[in-house]
Amino acid sequence: MGVDARMLFTMTGVPQPERLRQIQYDLMERVGKELFWCVTSENPATGEYESGKRYPQPFLKPIATYEQDGPDLQLKNAVEVHLYCRYYGEGYERGPAAKLVVVMLTLLHQPDVTAVYYGGDSSGVYAEPFTREKVLKLLDYFCSVGGRPYFGYRSFDRDAGQPPLCTYCQVPLVRNGAGGRYAAFYCMGCGETLKLRDEHFDAWIKGTLDVTAAPRFNGVAQPENKELF
Repeated sequence: MGVDARMLFTMTGVPQPERLRQIQYDLMERVGKELFWCVTSENPATGEYESGKRYPQPFLKPIATYEQDGPDLQLKNAVEVHLYCRYYGEGYERGPAAKLVVVMLTLLHQPDVTAVYYGGDSSGVYAEPFTREKVLKLLDYFCSVGGRPYFGYRSFDRDAGQPPLCTYCQVPLVRNGAGGRYAAFYCMGCGETLKLRDEHFDAWIKGTLDVTAAPRFNGVAQPENKELF
């Protein structure tokens, strides 16, 4: 189970819908709408889930109590930022750190925001107050190691063939898929992907496959393929 990012902030006064819409705009203008829960499949009129439906909803929501995988927080004039991404932090270098940093700094630049809290939804990752200095420290850590500590290691690589090289970056691809006679790889840099199945997988294990001739996708000069498996 992955750890999702969670965030909230406090304000000088009671959060007002119009003011929250202004802050929502600032956040989306900086990082785009994809980072936030902007839509729901629940009909706002009935509260019922409707498959295939998309209803807009605000992603900044006032809360009285912040419930988490630890002691709940009781904060005055608090607003939760409903994020749609994984958490990033030391020991779990997975989420979109640069965008999360921009969100926190944008909130800290708001004249009526008094504090920003950041954490995860599970695994004991509690929400903590993030000052500007702490946010910049997280950014510095991300710029130092990126996602390599988390994505750069896969235990099932040890008994497999040598990881193929990315055709553009010329670094070993990271294996992110495994199964019966199946292996999937991607480049953490340019995004190039490679999938090996059946006899191609067997030849790769034996070291007889010409991986330079295997079809690649999603890289700098390759066709797009959004199929994950």
